[in-house]
Amino acid sequence: MIKQTIGELLGNNVVLDIEGMDRMYLNLYQPRLQTGGGVATFFREEHRNAKIASTALMGPMSKAFVRAIQNFARREGVD
Repeated sequence: MIKQTIGELLGNNVVLDIEGMDRMYLNLYQPRLQTGGGVATFFREEHRNAKIASTALMGPMSKAFVRAIQNFARREGVD
């Protein structure tokens, strides 16, 4: 039996090579938003205080999020 540490095993067999990165993805899992009832509660009670849970409420949130990312990138000089 050959004894190796995880560091030795990875160090001898794994190579990380990044030539360039042009996209970044943010993946998020929010268990409470995985059901229709959870989404409805999010819009009606917890976040937007909307009378009716509607997908129309998501558009302004998404646009504001994208604007915030663009402003951050511009401010920090990220191309």
